[in-house]
Amino acid sequence: MALEAKHLLHTEDFSNLKLFGEIEKSFDFHTKAHDGYRINVIIMDPSSPIYLRDIQLKVKTTNPSLTNIESYQNKQTDVELIGLNVGIYDRRLIFNCDDIVKKPTTSKG
Repeated sequence: MALEAKHLLHTEDFSNLKLFGEIEKSFDFHTKAHDGYRINVIIMDPSSPIYLRDIQLKVKTTNPSLTNIESYQNKQTDVELIGLNVGIYDRRLIFNCDDIVKKPTTSKG
């Protein structure tokens, strides 16, 4: 069962996401072919009552828009997730997205 993240997490603003920790290649269970990346994120929205930390998420592409994704290992980076979905498998929440992009920096002034 998959839900759009905005319904489950009570928010449509996923602009305050942080990529952190280890980044691993993921592999298809049956074919063992590289099929994406497993990353950790922190999901925060000041207007939402829910704060999710240390969420493992699968990026379902082998060529994400965040170029050189493995170079961000153990660095905290602001990111945006494209097509974020939340599902339930074996009584656990699972998170995946179609792509990941680096959030553009905005200059204050």
